Amino acid sequence: MRLSTLGVHNASVTSLLNKQAEVALTQQRISSERKFRTAGENPSGMAQSLSLESAQAAHARLGDNVTTLRHRLSVEESTLGAVDDNLTRVRELALQANSAALSSDDRSQIASELEQLYARLVDLANTDDGTGHHLFAGSRDGDAPFAVSAGSVSYHGDQQPRELPIGPGTRMADGDSGDAVFLRIRTGMQVQPASGNSGTLSVASLDSAAGDAQALTLSFSSGQYEARAADGSLVQSGSYTPGDSLSLPGVRLNLKGTPADGDSLSLSPGGNQDLFTQLRAVISSVKAPVSSDAERAQAQTLRSSALSALDAGMNHLSGIRSSVGTRLASLDEVESQLAALDEQLQTTLSDVRDIDYAEAISKLQLQTTGLQAAQAVFAKVQGLTLFNYIR
Repeated sequence: MRLSTLGVHNASVTSLLNKQAEVALTQQRISSERKFRTAGENPSGMAQSLSLESAQAAHARLGDNVTTLRHRLSVEESTLGAVDDNLTRVRELALQANSAALSSDDRSQIASELEQLYARLVDLANTDDGTGHHLFAGSRDGDAPFAVSAGSVSYHGDQQPRELPIGPGTRMADGDSGDAVFLRIRTGMQVQPASGNSGTLSVASLDSAAGDAQALTLSFSSGQYEARAADGSLVQSGSYTPGDSLSLPGVRLNLKGTPADGDSLSLSPGGNQDLFTQLRAVISSVKAPVSSDAERAQAQTLRSSALSALDAGMNHLSGIRSSVGTRLASLDEVESQLAALDEQLQTTLSDVRDIDYAEAISKLQLQTTGLQAAQAVFAKVQGLTLFNYIR
């Protein structure tokens, strides 16, 4: 077989270039920490790598949603705590106003503080999350949801809080609408004394009781009482002694004082009532005139009725806070699950994509040795020409 000098030269150069390319490729993989750089080097590995990276990005978005939810729900829980403190103070002042020893100036000061607490309640209902999004506006969270006009509060949000995905097919509300928190509060029976009452009968307290609540008129005469329905039919009757408690359909009344003949109380189911109206009723009961024992008794009845509704509002808020706490606890579990899954994805991706340094360095050393040997052989072969022997 005849080999030309040019053929041997070209074959040697090609071999050297191939070995240099192998060394360069291994060096690039070590510096990039990747087994492959293009789909052409490892089509299946690149496809699997892209799929895992997409899953990581999706889980990162879920993690961002969890962070957003935790922030907003934590701010809501804190705000509801402040609302509860606010209403507790309202209750304390209302009970303080029951004292017969208070002067008109004392009652005026209590009413003034109650007005401040009312304004504070509106401010709390308009709390934002620190990023310009209001907590209790539902999906319309760009503007303050509550506004005061002509002594009443109107709601300008909606009933649809935003929901964010936190897992496959799982979403969580990032808060509660102001309608659900402050407006749709189920109250018990409400009591209204007749304006012409002249006795000292008052309602010390009232509690919702088992049974069907219905509108009633409770009237007193000669030590007896009658409870009649709206159509005038007799529902219940009996004797009354000052200090008695009467159990009527839907309510239990703790009474005190002596009614004059003909004095009456109107009882009506509370239905849904907003928290601002409940607070205004407390303020009105404190501002009611108490220049006589009869007026004082009527004011106390109004205050007891207002406090009963306020207690229902506070219980309602307690349920909302419990719901927020449950969601925060769920986020802890979701966050733990996402972290575990992210770690698993990272491990799998590393196995598919990341280079094994020990293996790569050993391979580089072997390729470098091969290249050096090829270079030495090439130098020797280059010297094997006929002209070297003719000299």
